[in-house]
Amino acid sequence: MYKTALFIIGIIGILVCSCTAPNNDEYDPDKAKANRFKGNPLLKPYFYPLESVPKIYIYRDKINGLLEQFHRVYTLTDNEGEHLIVERYNMKGELYEALNINTDSLNVMDQMIVNQKGEKTKAILFKGDIFPVREKQASVFKSEWIWNDTTSVHRTVKRTLLKSNALMEVLGKKIPSMHFQDDMEFTYHNAITKDRKLFIEKQKTVYAKGIGLLEWEGTNNKVHFQLERIISQEEWINMFKR
Repeated sequence: MYKTALFIIGIIGILVCSCTAPNNDEYDPDKAKANRFKGNPLLKPYFYPLESVPKIYIYRDKINGLLEQFHRVYTLTDNEGEHLIVERYNMKGELYEALNINTDSLNVMDQMIVNQKGEKTKAILFKGDIFPVREKQASVFKSEWIWNDTTSVHRTVKRTLLKSNALMEVLGKKIPSMHFQDDMEFTYHNAITKDRKLFIEKQKTVYAKGIGLLEWEGTNNKVHFQLERIISQEEWINMFKR
């Protein structure tokens, strides 16, 4: 169980069978516009670029240089407005999580987790806030999902802004960035034995202006993933063909 918890903690950065899919046959632009939120002016410049063509973000772990992650990012528009999908894949190219994020509020609308049995599971969202609205106000994200036949997982992430507009080297350029501290809790609940196990982890997360998620670093040198490059979906597919 402990190794499982560390694995999940390691793959968290922020974030699709259960996500809201567009219904193009019934798409109504006026209804979509009416459903748009006021937005998150603090974080919007540091959010992902809104493009319908998928881009693949490649992250490499500085602690263990052989570990990679791939995030597939793209936008969709339906009657609920415009939203962005972030699909997260491990180094084998296997999907393990997907987030459906409203591009105005920057709140999570849906979350999908691939559970221990390899099944896509829709998480229950209690709070979908993944970014603070104000500098001195923390955001709280809470969700729960079925991990296996006996165990469910409840995750809480409290995100606090540490510093803003900090210049960082990103893909060869100096770009402003936002730095956060994520206080994370994972509670494993066994429905049969009624046992509960709590795992706590702190993480530093960085978002770069005009790019999105730049890096995340766990405590005690567990993981430190950094953005290595951004490629097209075609390039990514070709990588796994070799």
